[in-house]
Amino acid sequence: MPADSRPLVVVSAPLHKDTVSILERECRVILRSGTGTDNIAVEEATRRGIQVVNTPLAACNSVSDHAIALLFSAIRQIPAQDRAMLGGQHARKIFGDLQGRSVLVVGAGEMGKLTALHMKSYGVQQVTIVSRTMAHSARTAEAIGGASAAPWEEMDAALGGCDIVITATGAAAPILTKAHIETIMRPRRN
Repeated sequence: MPADSRPLVVVSAPLHKDTVSILERECRVILRSGTGTDNIAVEEATRRGIQVVNTPLAACNSVSDHAIALLFSAIRQIPAQDRAMLGGQHARKIFGDLQGRSVLVVGAGEMGKLTALHMKSYGVQQVTIVSRTMAHSARTAEAIGGASAAPWEEMDAALGGCDIVITATGAAAPILTKAHIETIMRPRRN
């Protein structure tokens, strides 16, 4: 390959005959990043002395990962579940109408605030915010309007009196365990 020639790397853009003919003076290699070369005028490139190569194995891991992700998505019905969750239908499926229900939101950051606002829009009667810092809980409850704040130390009592619990924290470890919930819920038996 002449020292002054340059390779051309193509990902997905088409390279038609007229474009390949312009490349003849400066390009000796067209590299297709990925499998296949159907987006390149290979016969024209060959006729003009330009070699066309590809990297068929470069994306194997990514494609394999994507195929498995799509498989799990289909098996677990993730798109339908996502639409149901965003539309408030998940909780409605369990509780029917959310009117009159009580929700405990553990976490007073933006995610907790947004979740609480959505729950209020679905007709939830009582929203209680709990976080490790009472001032944050109070500030978030005030921003929501009609919500209450409870100190971290009273979370167990709040858990025992609510219908729905949503955790929205950045905690590295679980805030609530199955055993903890079972202990609190045992007196309710529902």
